Amino acid sequence: MGFLLIAFATGSLEGVSSLFFYLLVYVIMTLNIWSVVLFLSYRNKVNIRYLTDLQNLSKTNPVLAFTISMNLFSMAGVPPLAGFFAKMYVFFSGLEVSLNLIVITGIIMSVLSAFYYLRLIKLMYFDGAYQGVFFSLNKGFKIVYVLGFTLIIIVFLFLNPDILILFTECLGIFLFSC
Repeated sequence: MGFLLIAFATGSLEGVSSLFFYLLVYVIMTLNIWSVVLFLSYRNKVNIRYLTDLQNLSKTNPVLAFTISMNLFSMAGVPPLAGFFAKMYVFFSGLEVSLNLIVITGIIMSVLSAFYYLRLIKLMYFDGAYQGVFFSLNKGFKIVYVLGFTLIIIVFLFLNPDILILFTECLGIFLFSC
């Protein structure tokens, strides 16, 4: 929400465009991570209550662990994933109207939040004391398509983000003119 407020505080067309760009990327990343949680709960009839339930996921289901990892890296803002471009676009729009202190605070908070995302990745790949829950990936479940589609958007948005940027700029122009 803080990144959206930075973009909103600019009061410019670029700020509104970056707000919508970040919002769309964030919705895609949230859809991905909640699809993982729903998939694991539905397929394995096990409720994920604790983060330690995901230990050894890379050994039991490497495809799902990779999907979660790419999504968490994107949420942390690691380049060249979609989350990095969304945060960068918001920060540049804030710097354009001289919101320097707010942008610096946002960058520091982004680095601090990356610790929590990387901790979960460490738990999935490197912590092995607890056996965790065995997760199977059965084909034919519709959430697999949602996971694949959102992962493709998150990972490959760096190849051509112009389509999404053009869409958000048009949306910003429409709403900014109202």
